Amino acid sequence: MKKTKTGMLVVLLCMVMGLVSCSSDENAGDKAIVTEPIVAGDYKILKTKASNDTRKTHVDFNRGWYDAEAVGNGLTKYSKEHFSPESYYMMEGQIISRDDLKAGITMEDTEGLLDRKSEQNTYGLNPAKGTTMPINTAGTTITVGEKTILIADIFEIDFVQEASDDPKVKGISLAIVLNPNTYDGEGNEITIDDDTLYKIGEEASISLLDYLHKDPAIGNSTPICMMLFKAQSTDDSLPGVFMAKGYGKESISFSRIKEQWVLFPSTDVEKLDPVLSSQFNSVKEGIFMIVPNDIGVIGKGKFDDDRLTKLQITVQTQAKTYTELMAILQTTNELLQNFDSDSYEITVRFVNNTNDFFAMIKREQGSKDTEVIYY
Repeated sequence: MKKTKTGMLVVLLCMVMGLVSCSSDENAGDKAIVTEPIVAGDYKILKTKASNDTRKTHVDFNRGWYDAEAVGNGLTKYSKEHFSPESYYMMEGQIISRDDLKAGITMEDTEGLLDRKSEQNTYGLNPAKGTTMPINTAGTTITVGEKTILIADIFEIDFVQEASDDPKVKGISLAIVLNPNTYDGEGNEITIDDDTLYKIGEEASISLLDYLHKDPAIGNSTPICMMLFKAQSTDDSLPGVFMAKGYGKESISFSRIKEQWVLFPSTDVEKLDPVLSSQFNSVKEGIFMIVPNDIGVIGKGKFDDDRLTKLQITVQTQAKTYTELMAILQTTNELLQNFDSDSYEITVRFVNNTNDFFAMIKREQGSKDTEVIYY
């Protein structure tokens, strides 16, 4: 865990043009950079000289298992239920360090939260090699092998109330990244069902909370928001989803979350919302009428409690002229009116024949108006 910092730190220079602001404390050593939110209701970000050495850890340990942006975005959203952006600045990496996580590729002879549990590594969140564990509610078990990794990563967001170079952490949000697709002791690929994965995450949270309580900066009085995130397989084009959320100090009890990403078009979306599926197909057919060949239209939607909250569409075209590109863009903008509900946000990205983005259309949740952005 991070040690308490001592001594005066050199003041970071304030950026100009209204992008960031500085605290106005008379003591120059206490100044820190504060970024202003772009969207109302978002957090101000506090940046100090203290480095977040886990940022490289997330790159090293990811191995293609999860979308780091999806983890951070969701963790921030759920944190607002407990830590108001009006009262807190947001930071990261103030408590858990890279050494705390520390796991090698094979996870052998190392000690850390992401390593295997052992007599030497009592807080290891991954199971010991050679042990037996269930993978579904039907009672199927496997023997843990070298490549059996269940806890892929831990993300941390910190909340403070003073814009200084050494602020006291007043609250923490953590996301435990769970890996549903792994290997048994013989190297066979296996999938862990959601109920079993949830129990694995719940057990991991107990050990993680106990570990955090031993840090004097946290103790038993700091409020902690903890989330369980289910990663997707490496060959899956859809992001992972949050499975559960919890909040507490001395202990945390979880409530399940129902999130789901689905592809458009697909039988999954036809079952979830046949009207929406039909609307997407009509938009796709309308675009094809402009350039019937060398064009692809695919989407992915995020459903919360079986209700669409986010629709992301990609239009990839091999249009040969600028006029064709503009015709596709303008037609798509008009066709978005086919989506008659404004209860979800829509983003359409346009990719040209060199695989570069050339434009984007955005429609915010609660509005029928669109914004076209040219690259």
